[in-house]
Amino acid sequence: MANNRKPRVRSSIRAASTIILAATALGGCTTVVPKDAGFSDVRQAVASRLPQKVQWNRNTADDQAAQAAVGRLLAQPLSVDSAVQIALLRNAVLQAKYEELGVSQADLVQSGLLANPVFSAQVRTGGGGTGREFGVVQDFFGVLTRTPRMKVEQGNFDQTKLQTAHAVLKLAAEVKSAYYTAVSDAQLVEMNRTAAKAAEATAEIAVRQFQAGNISRLDQTREQAFYAQAALDVVRAREQLERDREALTRIMGLWGKDIQYSLPMRLPDVPAALPDPGSLEDYAIDNRLDLAAMGKSVETLRYALGYTRDYRYVGDVAVGVSRERDAEGATVTGPDLSIGLPIFDQGQARIARLEALLRQQEKERDALAVDIRSQVREARAKLLIDEQTVRHYRHAILPLNQKLVKLSYRYYNGMLVGVYELLRTKQAEIDAGRGYIGALRDYWLAHASLEQAIGGPLPVKAEVPPAATQPEASPRPQPQPRSAGASEHRHGGH
Repeated sequence: MANNRKPRVRSSIRAASTIILAATALGGCTTVVPKDAGFSDVRQAVASRLPQKVQWNRNTADDQAAQAAVGRLLAQPLSVDSAVQIALLRNAVLQAKYEELGVSQADLVQSGLLANPVFSAQVRTGGGGTGREFGVVQDFFGVLTRTPRMKVEQGNFDQTKLQTAHAVLKLAAEVKSAYYTAVSDAQLVEMNRTAAKAAEATAEIAVRQFQAGNISRLDQTREQAFYAQAALDVVRAREQLERDREALTRIMGLWGKDIQYSLPMRLPDVPAALPDPGSLEDYAIDNRLDLAAMGKSVETLRYALGYTRDYRYVGDVAVGVSRERDAEGATVTGPDLSIGLPIFDQGQARIARLEALLRQQEKERDALAVDIRSQVREARAKLLIDEQTVRHYRHAILPLNQKLVKLSYRYYNGMLVGVYELLRTKQAEIDAGRGYIGALRDYWLAHASLEQAIGGPLPVKAEVPPAATQPEASPRPQPQPRSAGASEHRHGGH
């Protein structure tokens, strides 16, 4: 009987040892993850949507090259593309966002690791001797669920990469808006200075004419008040420029001597090739990375729910081997097995939680898709209206005001109008210039908003001829013809 028992004991020991060794080997085989924590995937997603490069600053030689590139860009007048590039290299909030890749990668690695084997020892005295028991067990349930756990964390890792790339695009759009705002402020400062000089000239003439008795004190005081207001407008415009310039500096992540960059004095003109208004909604749905990230979340939750259902009746399972020596000196060695019985907890709470999370994510994904379509329609409508406004200023309002100034000079030389009327006409031309700058700024802000709404650069269509210039003889400009995109929008286009 004893001889039959020994082979069974040895067989049990070998089986338990094999299980523990296999589990240990699996624990050493972690998932294969990229050394850059998936940043190459982020760079690839951004490269198809932005011309600028992204760099994760981790104290490498590439980081030093990036800093040198920033210095070269700041040495020249800042363009919108260079402002975006600087922000992508220097913005600290974005650099902190990249660290989420490392966190998510660590979670993925952790999901592939098994629990460490547990060693136990017991010592009991009594009956004239001391008994000892030693054992080692391994959580076997972790071995069974290793692959599905890794798949869930891989889905979370992919979602993090999409969210990070979306953060890059969002920052680029915010930089463009800050840039166009600051440049328009600089242009308005110069326009207000010109207006203030004209008002100052009018005030000086008014003083001399009052001293000569040609105008009343009321008229002279009115001109002084007009000049004082114009001077205040310059101060307020400079204050606005400082605030908006600082916002641009902040979002680019600049400090110290780097804040002494120069801005151009004019906004770029409206491009001749207009953004194609057709199919932008579908394009945005296919292109928006935040929507793709939410779709990845739904996919991951759906898989997690499936494998939780599959293993709901499998409790904690641990296998191993133990060796006991009793007080009389007899030694017993054999396998150790513990199984959790799913009597009370059958996974119903975990399944209900995942079902609720899945429904929540699906509804949030659908809500985001609806919002994206609305954002595209709103931004596209504003862009088309702002584009028409800019062209109306350029081809109607500005030419008419310029003609009025020329005619006023001609009439002034012929002594048919006075100097005040001439200067007022010039002031009206300056006011029209202010309106044009504001309309041009609104256009570029709408342009940046539409790019953000569709998740990338705007597709363009064939060149559209400019609106017809208003005939000079007409006392007021005629309505400009609507473009095809504007007509489509008014009549329920996509």
